Amino acid sequence: MADIPELWQEKDHFVLSIDWLSRANRRKYELQREMLRLAAEGREPDLFTSLSFGSARQKDAGWYHHMRVLTFQSFRSLAALQKAVERIVRTGDLDAAAFELLYDDAPIKLSKQQKQTVTQELGSALTGFDFPAQAKGDIFRHIADLGDYGLEFRVEWFKSREEIGGRFSERDSPLKSLVGLECRVQHLEDIESEDWQDVAEGVFELDGRHLRVGDWTYEVEGDPIVEGTAFEEAYLEVGGDGQTVEGWAFTVKTKDDKE
Repeated sequence: MADIPELWQEKDHFVLSIDWLSRANRRKYELQREMLRLAAEGREPDLFTSLSFGSARQKDAGWYHHMRVLTFQSFRSLAALQKAVERIVRTGDLDAAAFELLYDDAPIKLSKQQKQTVTQELGSALTGFDFPAQAKGDIFRHIADLGDYGLEFRVEWFKSREEIGGRFSERDSPLKSLVGLECRVQHLEDIESEDWQDVAEGVFELDGRHLRVGDWTYEVEGDPIVEGTAFEEAYLEVGGDGQTVEGWAFTVKTKDDKE
């Protein structure tokens, strides 16, 4: 990987979600009563109430989903994720931990000792967990048992390349990562129109300023903006300064595209 620009390399992504669990399925019955009350009044339940009722399901033997705390927050390292969890638990902001909440109040308030225990046990579990080279789905799961309630922490780990931007001349331009790959070329005469037209398909070649895909060739003028994701796609924007801005899109063909 040393000869591959850092911006082209896959990065770790750790996605955290937190839920309150309960020993008894209290939340489902509370929501059911609320939905029946609204129906009797001829009113429709709001989106959060409907989603919450659907999620008030049994998670494990002895545990039921009670309420969502944190929905899919992404971190670049396991250490950053663990630090965020410690902050959330330490400050008690379990009812205001993220932008997407289903409820306003946590079912219980944690004591100082409980907060320490939760973060220490979670830290030990994360440190001892062997994240596999290839992972999909919720690969780490830990429940902090707090008596009638529990806190469930789930972590999904995956690697992906990030979208990058820059100029055509730059070494790590995403367009240069497509050399030797089979691509589809599309052209947009005016970026205001959104009317992409297929132009060519074939192996992408780059010789100085000259681009080639199959029988199609193009000479790049100046140092235009290039955006995209390495080894996946690149978008070349040309024009401006009083001229019509047009675009060229280069997309790597997947196995499904080729079949």
